Amino acid sequence: MKIQIKIMAIFILFFSFAIISCSGGGGGTTPPSNTQENPPAPPAVTATAGYKQVKLTWDSVQGATSYNVYWSSSPAVSVATGTAILNVTSPYIHTGLVTGTTYYYILTATNNIGTSGESNVVSTAPIIPQKIVGGVPCDYLAKRIWDVKWKQLDPISTMYANGIGWARVGVLTTSSADLRSTPASNWNTLPWKNEYWSSLEYAEQIMREASNAGMKLNLFFFLSDQAAHGGAQNAPLAWQNLSVDDTAVVLQDYCYQTTKYFKDKGLNIELYDIGNEIERGILNFRPGERVTLPSGIDQMNNMDYMKNNIWNIEAKLLKAAIAGVKQANPNAKIVLHIAALGASNNNIFVNTFFQYMIEQGVAFDYAGLSYPYKSYPLAATVPYFTNNDFLSAISFIGSLGKKIIISEYSYPNSLTGISESPDPGYPYTPSGQEQWLKDFLLFCMNNDNIAGLHYFYPEYYPGMSNGSTPELESTGLFSSDTQIQPAMLKFKL
Repeated sequence: MKIQIKIMAIFILFFSFAIISCSGGGGGTTPPSNTQENPPAPPAVTATAGYKQVKLTWDSVQGATSYNVYWSSSPAVSVATGTAILNVTSPYIHTGLVTGTTYYYILTATNNIGTSGESNVVSTAPIIPQKIVGGVPCDYLAKRIWDVKWKQLDPISTMYANGIGWARVGVLTTSSADLRSTPASNWNTLPWKNEYWSSLEYAEQIMREASNAGMKLNLFFFLSDQAAHGGAQNAPLAWQNLSVDDTAVVLQDYCYQTTKYFKDKGLNIELYDIGNEIERGILNFRPGERVTLPSGIDQMNNMDYMKNNIWNIEAKLLKAAIAGVKQANPNAKIVLHIAALGASNNNIFVNTFFQYMIEQGVAFDYAGLSYPYKSYPLAATVPYFTNNDFLSAISFIGSLGKKIIISEYSYPNSLTGISESPDPGYPYTPSGQEQWLKDFLLFCMNNDNIAGLHYFYPEYYPGMSNGSTPELESTGLFSSDTQIQPAMLKFKL
């Protein structure tokens, strides 16, 4: 009997221990292993655009151990088609993106059982940084007032409405007594004179119309009484026999007086180009003009010659001009604008020009470049903005601590007046111009070294110059004085 009781006690003790062991050691809660499932898809997914990036956020999923992102530039993004970014947490920042491109995203959640279904698709396009996006309007004013053009559409307000937010306007050293003594609203009563073009009063009127339309202003000094550019930099008649030192004195005073004139007229000019395409000197202090060019010297590749004979004089003159501008407008930002891309081996000319000006203490803020025009021979593979020489020059100037403004560029929509072959994939048609401009704008917007760009003479349309400048008519952004070219819409990016 005692043995039976002991056996029974042992049995009861063992049975009790077994129950305790099965219960998990406390609480008495049954594990949910036989009821666990894949997690639900992440809820409340949002995509917020940034500069070259997108920030994704979502609400957490209870029990989820990780999250996966799948992205694509196609709206049909899925786990199967998207590019996977695994094991991320909220918020997740997707970097290295292209502005102007829309990106689409879905998310999944995972736990120790499996993976959820796909979240809703979210999308956004990285923000384009605020850059200088402008044009170089000039001839529309003369055509509207004296040549019965532009009677049905205002080119300035049209450009502004389509995303061209800056006007780059040139001014000669001349002034017109006729324009000065006549209200601009009555200029049409005056007979046309060549002295009007880009005179002080003419430039003032363009900038006033641009400012009234909402545009910001970039003035460039021709530093001449006639159009100055890469091929001609003629000093005003009164300056032609002055020494370098005397030229610096009158140049400083001229830049001061002109800057003060526009400022006193209420025009808020933010950028000032000292000269226009000044890569080989200004005011006739140029190779073969007021400076001797020895036989056999390649001025585009012989940097010692340029430094010791041309740029040393130019640096002194530029300092004087900048001092004059700053005296009248201390907040002015200064641009040095040259046109030599593709003209020297590995763009050594462009690179050395800006490096030398920095070494000489020329206080400029932006390096201005003319993009090689299609009406002139190109010394580089096209499309030029994909050429390594161009990309290297942009990178080198950026390494000097200077941002770049493409001060002039354009692309044809017609063969008229254009002798060069089109870039591959960009025919000289309205649609070809549109695609080229879109791709070039996106390139500039996504290059951190480029601060902005100005389209050259955007106001032109076929017939505006009566055929006298067909290359300008072919590269304009209007198809008539009532219609824009499709390319104009690309600035709304």
